[in-house]
Amino acid sequence: DMIAKRLSMDPLEFRLKNAVGKGDIIHSGDEMTTDIADSLRKAAEEINYGIGPTKPNQGKSVVAILEHSTGGSRSDIKIQMNTGAAVVVFSGAPEVGQGVQTVLAPMAAEALEIPLAVVSVVTADTETTPYDSIGASKVTFHAGNALLLAVEEMKQQLLGLAAEVLHISPEGLEYRKGLV
Repeated sequence: DMIAKRLSMDPLEFRLKNAVGKGDIIHSGDEMTTDIADSLRKAAEEINYGIGPTKPNQGKSVVAILEHSTGGSRSDIKIQMNTGAAVVVFSGAPEVGQGVQTVLAPMAAEALEIPLAVVSVVTADTETTPYDSIGASKVTFHAGNALLLAVEEMKQQLLGLAAEVLHISPEGLEYRKGLV
């Protein structure tokens, strides 16, 4: 409102001019699926914005706009197999009590058909882990699916490496129970 006032502009008009709309890309990299300006217009219409108060100490305003997000829609996972077949899952999903470390380790163990004891999960800074814009309860779905894709890619790489060592085609090999 202070900016609108300094520009000699109606606060609602200022918000309409700056509102993101359907198809716009927002801070998380996601595409807006709704039109904020349309919502503002509907709210203003409902309260008869611009028509003065009818009682003392009464006012009308379309004050705040908030895009509430539990994160974007991108999870990347890096998975690494160390000497001795220990597996490390690197996830940028922030651990804020929703259990990202708890859920990714058993998912990796099951998908790779290896013991849970040899799987660890690293959730650290963005220098160590890949990008992730997911948060809250969406972590299991998004990071979990990213993990499953990473596991399938790892299996294909393991088959390719084994094929090189054995001098055969990867199609002649299969990954089963943690072994090629």
